[in-house]
Amino acid sequence: MDLAGNLLRILVILLYVLGLASFVVAAFLFNQIVGCLTVGVCLMLTVFLLVRESGM
Repeated sequence: MDLAGNLLRILVILLYVLGLASFVVAAFLFNQIVGCLTVGVCLMLTVFLLVRESGM
């Protein structure tokens, strides 16, 4: 395993976790559940597509 691949994998996992945390926190702070869920789902789909395209 090369270092760049491991760093990319760690970065993608961090982005995924931050995406989950951000829309949950935003839902509690602003009480806009539908909007926050939409943003969170879009972010998770984006990260999922990045993982699929990079072949991890």
